[in-house]
Amino acid sequence: MRYKLHVIHFNQPDLLARAVHSTAPIECLHIWSNGVPKPMIPAIHHELPSLSYIGAVNHLLHSSWDDDVMFWIHDDIECDQEVAADFFRHVQRVWEIGGTWGYVFAKYDALCAFNCAAIRHTGYYDNMFYWNYADTDYHCRMRRAGWDLQNVERYFANRIIHHGDSSHRADPALAALREWRGQFGQDKAYYEWKHGGPPGLETR
Repeated sequence: MRYKLHVIHFNQPDLLARAVHSTAPIECLHIWSNGVPKPMIPAIHHELPSLSYIGAVNHLLHSSWDDDVMFWIHDDIECDQEVAADFFRHVQRVWEIGGTWGYVFAKYDALCAFNCAAIRHTGYYDNMFYWNYADTDYHCRMRRAGWDLQNVERYFANRIIHHGDSSHRADPALAALREWRGQFGQDKAYYEWKHGGPPGLETR
């Protein structure tokens, strides 16, 4: 099984270090530093010029395009290493069985894996979104293309700590930009225009 483990680094190297330590059993780590200095962590490093979140995510997809599986963690999760090892083994079994699985969630996409065949079929994230709704849009497109979600949160979620929104709390400018986008409902309006309804009620 050819794979990479990706993490986008925004602004909190201390949390990043804990996330990397937690998921050490999943090897081949790629750290994407998005407009911030490269952390002193053993990995394959990529330095990005402060892209949008969706732009950074698309670099992950492109990097894993020819792989079998793309593992992805947020830079603010913590868990026992055995959790990451269990998740890796589960995904490996799923990949060996084959079928139409598109992605596997351990704690939503804070720790997840994508079938790269599904990525190649679905394409990239939609850059018209700033942050919110982009993941929902991608998963909707993937399901409509015939790929299934495997949600195994019941086995993993309560064993993982996710310090959600830590990047925004640490960066007032980043938080203000997302708040501004949310205030005018741009991502929500675009999603509903694109899919003919809100999440769960799409008509096209």
